[in-house]
Amino acid sequence: MLYRSRILFALSVGLVAASSHAIDFGTAAFIDGTVYTIGAAGSPVQRLGDSLSFSLPNAIALSGSKTVTLQYGVTASPGFVITTATEFGTGQTTNSATANFATTFTSGSITETSGQNNTGGSNAFAPYTHVFTNARSFWNPVTTTLNLTANNGLAKTSAYTANYTEAVPEPLSLAVLATGFVGLLARRRKGANS
Repeated sequence: MLYRSRILFALSVGLVAASSHAIDFGTAAFIDGTVYTIGAAGSPVQRLGDSLSFSLPNAIALSGSKTVTLQYGVTASPGFVITTATEFGTGQTTNSATANFATTFTSGSITETSGQNNTGGSNAFAPYTHVFTNARSFWNPVTTTLNLTANNGLAKTSAYTANYTEAVPEPLSLAVLATGFVGLLARRRKGANS
């Protein structure tokens, strides 16, 4: 009975540890080179779970064009890797105006890119998801450039959000399972020899 309770205790501790992870964005992010504290009262950059949201009241192109650059870092929980980034802007384009989003993810010498183009008549921009081809525990810096062009219309983005997902890399999952299996076999043999 004591043996079973120890196994159940170990499993419950493992489940609690596995469920208590969260993606980290650090403490600062940049909008057009100006640094903001993430989550501070009045800051235009807020953390929402595994998402980072930027409030952009001045990202409007009534004539000509407007470029807004966002920059931040993202780190997975210990032992995890970042698997996807889903990004979306809130805003609109009218007539032939355009709103183009381009994101560059950098981790050491590895770079990946994603983007979306929105043209006239969009009252909402569809989310777009980037699936990372390189398993990385962090991407820093992440740079998103919003290019808004009026083209005889209105192009605006009032908010921009990036949501990340993470997972345990497969080789690590298999190693943890194998270690647990070996431990159970050793325990069983020890009990049989007593």
